[in-house]
Amino acid sequence: MTQLIEAAEAVFRSWLSPRALEYRRMRDIDDELGTAATIQSMVFGNSGCSSGSGVGFTRNPATGENRLYLDFLINAQGEDVVSGRLRIEDRAQLERHLPELVGKLESVKRKLEQEFKELQDFEFTVENGELYLLQTRIGKLTPLGNPASDRGLCR
Repeated sequence: MTQLIEAAEAVFRSWLSPRALEYRRMRDIDDELGTAATIQSMVFGNSGCSSGSGVGFTRNPATGENRLYLDFLINAQGEDVVSGRLRIEDRAQLERHLPELVGKLESVKRKLEQEFKELQDFEFTVENGELYLLQTRIGKLTPLGNPASDRGLCR
């Protein structure tokens, strides 16, 4: 708790630092606006064989097929997934390692597309079998997966 309080206080103190004061003065930003701190708990995908991190698409981004598409690493953090340093596992491997997770991710897929009405790209972490959705954004299809594109065909 002490660490949490000290971290939040550091954010608020930074608002009054000489550098921040000068920055606001130069850009005519009112000191009364204040600042904010976001407090959140961490989850760890690298806490064993029932943990991991991944990226999912509510549809296959290469083909547009309405099927959950996943990149996932067991016992890894998000940086491990996106860095390219490790071999990514696909949906079939995930089904072998954590079969109950695939059903949860299918539910996430349905809810995201229902809410946002389009392809979503989302990041998630699993800590000791518990799924945590970290963020979502509009997903992008490759030209081959986008029926509106000309698919790079010659005319």
